Amino acid sequence: MVILNNEESVFFKIFNFKKTRTNIDGLIGKIGLVTKDIDNIQSLGEVQINHDYWGAINYDECEVIKKGTKVEILDIRGVKLIVREVK
Repeated sequence: MVILNNEESVFFKIFNFKKTRTNIDGLIGKIGLVTKDIDNIQSLGEVQINHDYWGAINYDECEVIKKGTKVEILDIRGVKLIVREVK
């Protein structure tokens, strides 16, 4: 199995294949708008980015982010965005 992995990595280097970001990865760093209060304790929260709505988790677990607040997407955990308030 190790040989196969080494052969694969050589193949990718020879043909200069690069990992491309998926659409969801492209959300990281974007700014969204909170459409439902984000409250980690109650497992609530929603953010709108472009025309899509995503479940959201606050990076600062102790604070609630209110509806109408702009947030930055820091990461993605499963199908939820990890966000922090833009100040």
